[in-house]
Amino acid sequence: MAGKMVFSGIPFLFFFLPAAVILYFIFPVRCRNAVLLGINLVFYLLAAPLSLPVLLALIAVNFLCGLSINRFRKKKELARIPLFIGIAVNIILLIILKYQFFLPGGADHSIQTENLFMDILIPIGISVYTLQGVSYLIDLYYHKVKVQKRLVPFAMYLSMFPQMICGPIVRYSDIAESIQHRQMNANTISKGYNMFIRGLSKKLILGDTMLELWNTVKAMEYETMPVLTAWLGVAGFAFAVYFYFSGYSDMARGIAKILGFDFPMNFNAPYTAKSLTGFWRRWNISLTVWCKSYVISPLGKRYTNVLATLLKLLVLWTLMGLWYGGGWNFLLWGLIFGGLIAVEQLFLSPILEKLPGLIRRIYTIVVVFCMWLVFGLQDLTRVLAYYKAMFTGNAASWSQFFSSGSTVFADGTSLYLLGSYAVVLILCIFAGGTLVHNIGLRCEHKSPRAALVLRIACEIFLTLVCLVAVAGGNGADTSFFVYF
Repeated sequence: MAGKMVFSGIPFLFFFLPAAVILYFIFPVRCRNAVLLGINLVFYLLAAPLSLPVLLALIAVNFLCGLSINRFRKKKELARIPLFIGIAVNIILLIILKYQFFLPGGADHSIQTENLFMDILIPIGISVYTLQGVSYLIDLYYHKVKVQKRLVPFAMYLSMFPQMICGPIVRYSDIAESIQHRQMNANTISKGYNMFIRGLSKKLILGDTMLELWNTVKAMEYETMPVLTAWLGVAGFAFAVYFYFSGYSDMARGIAKILGFDFPMNFNAPYTAKSLTGFWRRWNISLTVWCKSYVISPLGKRYTNVLATLLKLLVLWTLMGLWYGGGWNFLLWGLIFGGLIAVEQLFLSPILEKLPGLIRRIYTIVVVFCMWLVFGLQDLTRVLAYYKAMFTGNAASWSQFFSSGSTVFADGTSLYLLGSYAVVLILCIFAGGTLVHNIGLRCEHKSPRAALVLRIACEIFLTLVCLVAVAGGNGADTSFFVYF
């Protein structure tokens, strides 16, 4: 993993990032693509030195295939050859290096286990830059982007260090103009820092605390677990996943903004969605858009009946599940989610639209929380035992469930956990919604100066809190959902 260079760690925050930004701005504008490429390679060298050749090889393959596609742009049958070669090399390397789990004798790659052998074999960021390479070649083939004929800018794009940990997936068309000309001033730096510190706060303050709650509950005996404890645990996991992923994405977008690039939004308050479909339109948006654009849409041009729609959704969510990791639990998670979304879109949508918004949100939260257990617990038996705890607690019968004085719903541990984490849970609810953002927009509309002062004050406060957290040892753990 990128343990040495995780965004919330001391080496990155106090050494690499400041040095990289200072070095970037010291050099003239005409040299900054080359400087950023050098910074990218140094980051990769520090994070995963033994897998650097994989990145360099894929840069070369995608660059040369792009030149070949452009050369034969008027002869589609010839242009298809480098297109297929480039796609095949990207996908085959991704499968071989990331999904050994599914090969005979493959190891059980736990999402929370650090393994030196896997550090060597699974290059950091490979799920990001392989998909970016594929999207570049396809867009070039269909004349949606212009070919990049210079190696340095192309290599800089494919190896961009801010997105190597958690994305987002950035298509070449998103930043093609910025590669040539980008705006960098005090305003963009300020906005970039605001994004970065918000993302860092999500990870350090909310994500780490919720992960602590989940780990505490996960270690308990599920057969005797009360309902409240089970729901607190799964809420902790759900918020931990969200604030880790969205926090890293915000940090990536913030760093990119400081450097003059606009990365696309990757998370948009998904837990406020009123349907499963709505949830996934707000969660890991760049991955969803990529899968729909380069896998589902081509299929959709030929097949449009109900069965085809079901198959396309299953394909989409299988890919989504596998992107998160090379384990059977991720595959199962994607397949089940795809099936649920298919049922919702084909049959439940008319019913859901008639229900009150609150009911629809509760439905979405319950289903999503239940699905996170498949994502986070590799043992299906444990998943089923946890479901029982969530909905029946430790009750042997329904009469026991409803009897007075029963500990089926809550016990002393439940109340202790609720009291210990209540404040952070409330913060998670507010931070995971749109209320704070909407208040900020209203303040900015009514009084831009007051909004600016408030934003600066929040940035200072969050910076101090993050410094205290990092000084206290938070942020060093890299074993929880660091993307590959």
